[in-house]
Amino acid sequence: MLLNKIWIALFLLSAFTAGAQDKYYQLSGKDALKTSDSKALKKSGTCWSNAGTAFLEAEWLRLGKAPLDISVMHFVHTIYLKKADVFIDSDKTLHVDPVGTAFDVVMLSDEFGMIPEEAYMYPEASRMGSKIQEGEMDAKLRGTLQMVQRNGEGFSERWENIFNTTLLTYIGDSKLDFTYKGEKYSPQSFAAASGLSMADYILLSADPNAAKNKSVKLDLNENWAGYNAFNVPTAEMIEAVKASIQAGYTVLWYGALDNEFLFEDENMAIVPASGTMPGEKADNDGEVEEEFVPVPEASITDEMRTEALKENMQKEQDYLLIFGLASDQKGNEYFKAKKVCAEGNHVFNMSKAFVDLNTIYLMANKNGLPADLQKLLK
Repeated sequence: MLLNKIWIALFLLSAFTAGAQDKYYQLSGKDALKTSDSKALKKSGTCWSNAGTAFLEAEWLRLGKAPLDISVMHFVHTIYLKKADVFIDSDKTLHVDPVGTAFDVVMLSDEFGMIPEEAYMYPEASRMGSKIQEGEMDAKLRGTLQMVQRNGEGFSERWENIFNTTLLTYIGDSKLDFTYKGEKYSPQSFAAASGLSMADYILLSADPNAAKNKSVKLDLNENWAGYNAFNVPTAEMIEAVKASIQAGYTVLWYGALDNEFLFEDENMAIVPASGTMPGEKADNDGEVEEEFVPVPEASITDEMRTEALKENMQKEQDYLLIFGLASDQKGNEYFKAKKVCAEGNHVFNMSKAFVDLNTIYLMANKNGLPADLQKLLK
């Protein structure tokens, strides 16, 4: 009986060992920071709000606070208000819609505050997520602003009420006052009590064709507010991410998570030097290579990055929250990142070559950056 148990234990151990050896990437975690659970999109076109709130929730956790579910829809609602104001005060060319960037969450928090999810008032379920209903809302909002455009703000002292009522009907609104854990707040006082300083957050880019260590405008369609990023050499961008994680700060990544670079069997985002993913390389007999080791990665040149930036602007982009570091059996380092615009906490391990090639910009807390870079930012 005892002998049988020993044989079974040895069999299970050998099966487990074989399973582990059948992976090309045997990763071990080095640093991992606390993050909140990823949320499904509340409304199409609002991934930027999910991303920005995921970043701020991680910042909240960094301060040692209990987990908080920040309302994503609060920022969707307030971006309509902000865009309407800009539309009225500008040359009337801005398209008032829910499209934005993750940095809009920082800007809107500073002006409109933030709220927990429980303090947001949703409309009837049938009005949320319906293309028909969204079309109706957009038509009413455009109609209201066009009346202002044609007749001036004086055409009706009630146009703002009409605009706000339309938003309330179709996407809801934030409570003006609410109670959270026994304390009363407004959105503004809740943001102030969070302990987060919106002045701490910056954008970083690494455009080889833009001035280094200078502030440059991000040339993106969704950058309606004209935000600038601080442009650094690519190697310094990679070091900034690593230093931030080691200092306890997450980093929000924006770029193209292209299937061409995904080894989804092992949740890896890599840039193989050969151009083929692990297991796809064939020898002269047409058989698959069976050596289970990480594949060599490409060395990314400025020319490659310039071309990738151009191409990635035309592709669908993704937000990932970088929250940790890992290394493989050969000592190569990777950034652990999770999708923030889809429920499920899907994690990708991004190689430095992948981050080098496919990053469009980063959002970070300046206090986590290397000291030399912090000096330059001043």
